[in-house]
Amino acid sequence: MGVLAIGVGAALCGSGAVAHFRERTPRNEMLLALGGFCFLLAGLFVTRSGHF
Repeated sequence: MGVLAIGVGAALCGSGAVAHFRERTPRNEMLLALGGFCFLLAGLFVTRSGHF
């Protein structure tokens, strides 16, 4: 479960990086990066805490 959340977070962070270079609006970039960061933190917490 934690590895899945880390993978989703990494994919969202990568999408935010792509949006930074492709789109003119910083809103999409910010939302993707923030969502990815939240998924990364949640995945790291679940992995380190031993749940699942």
